Amino acid sequence: MRVSIGASPAPPRVATTGASPCRDRLAPRATARVLRRRVSGTARDRGCSGVARVEVSVARQVGGRCRFLDRRGHLGRPRACARRSYLVARGTQRWTLPVRLPRGRLRVVVRVHDLVGNMLRAFSRPRA
Repeated sequence: MRVSIGASPAPPRVATTGASPCRDRLAPRATARVLRRRVSGTARDRGCSGVARVEVSVARQVGGRCRFLDRRGHLGRPRACARRSYLVARGTQRWTLPVRLPRGRLRVVVRVHDLVGNMLRAFSRPRA
């Protein structure tokens, strides 16, 4: 599975990295893939600040509710799908989720934050 999505515009922020400040209005970009029950991918900032962190939510939808993956690799109790639970991925530009995925049809959501607070949220279609 591969996810590659742009983001909605965010309010402009000023980044003060390096010698000259710049206005970072661009949200980061990300790709994600599932291979051998692992989620990994890449992220990059399109502005001038850099990637701060990558968060991943993995859920199995059962009816109108979702069971989210925890940091031990187990699915939690069913709850509203809108109340996502995110795990912090290892790495920023090349990242991986440090838990093994359960078998079955899953929905993966990747959230990428840059150093000034712009955010990308990329959704996947459920895949078997």
